[in-house]
Amino acid sequence: GELDLTLQERNRLSALITRTYTRIFQDPEMKGVPSALSYCFSPSRPRDGHYFLHRPESLPERPDCMIFLHGDGGNFLLYPWLLKQEFPDAVLLFPSWSIRWEKGSTLYLRDMIRHAERRLGKPLNRPWLMGISAGAQEGFSLYTEMEAELKGYISLGSAPPSAEAQR
Repeated sequence: GELDLTLQERNRLSALITRTYTRIFQDPEMKGVPSALSYCFSPSRPRDGHYFLHRPESLPERPDCMIFLHGDGGNFLLYPWLLKQEFPDAVLLFPSWSIRWEKGSTLYLRDMIRHAERRLGKPLNRPWLMGISAGAQEGFSLYTEMEAELKGYISLGSAPPSAEAQR
């Protein structure tokens, strides 16, 4: 209802989501991966962090890495599933941050990177930062604060707060 869709559009969207999540749950790498939504929708600020980690089959000495900031609505399994197909040789980190990336924390991202390096037993190359929608909006300030630690920033569906469209 909030999307103001017709009944036909809702049915098509529902079928698409069902088909996609059926494929996600059939993927052997995704089997048993729990949802992050209980973390993202927690009524109180969780004390421990949460992130998804995709580890490629073989790890070089310093693997390439990408951090993906989810949009409004939480950290869905769709993001790791899609991006691991596009970047199978990279370590992919998907931190959860409440229902949306608002007032995100560079400390949270740095802790996650260190934790992932301990889990993998290897140092990571400087990661790319990527965000979608509300995550992309917050990503501009996070990137600005962490620019020396990151390889670059990719924004999907957002622009910096001061950006103006040129005619």
